[in-house]
Amino acid sequence: MALVTYILVAALQTGLEERFHPQILSASATRALLVVLLDFLLVQCGCYLLNIQGTGQVIDLIAYGGYKFVGVILTHFMGLLDLGSATYALVFVYAQTPYS
Repeated sequence: MALVTYILVAALQTGLEERFHPQILSASATRALLVVLLDFLLVQCGCYLLNIQGTGQVIDLIAYGGYKFVGVILTHFMGLLDLGSATYALVFVYAQTPYS
């Protein structure tokens, strides 16, 4: 859900800036899926190196990867509201801190 919302919010932002083109939807989706895939592969590699085994691990890791987009969506909305760069930076730091 967060992945689809991110794609729509990115399209909304470009539309409000009068730069929208339908290819923005596919470009945003491709970038977002690559981020989720890269995150999954890095965590999977870490689990392999640490010899962590479990059942249903693949679905859990992909689901966890989607939560990264919640902070990005909040940051995009703050950019759309245009409340100033200080507020934007605070929301960015607040939203991205749990994922670092």
